[in-house]
Amino acid sequence: MQELIYTKEFQIDATKADRWGRLAPMALLECMQAASTDHAELLGVGREALLRHDLFWAVARQQVEILRLPVIGETLTIETWPGEASRAAHPRFLVGRCGEETVF
Repeated sequence: MQELIYTKEFQIDATKADRWGRLAPMALLECMQAASTDHAELLGVGREALLRHDLFWAVARQQVEILRLPVIGETLTIETWPGEASRAAHPRFLVGRCGEETVF
């Protein structure tokens, strides 16, 4: 059985940071997308698998609550898992942590 919770770590460095040394919001979204994409591939529903059936994933709605942006030198750990699917939606959930602290 495939794991329903996937974990991926990201080192926050200057390439992902804003001028104050915090993870740039766009970089945060890119990390979230990378974790989700990797997990979808592992579950057999990645881009290539879907294209064989003329299907694709589209983000229809997104809500992000940022408690704190990680800073340069921290490791961001993202956990992601699929929610219960309906006829038209396949929700995906993510949580981000730096150490034991939840940051989003």
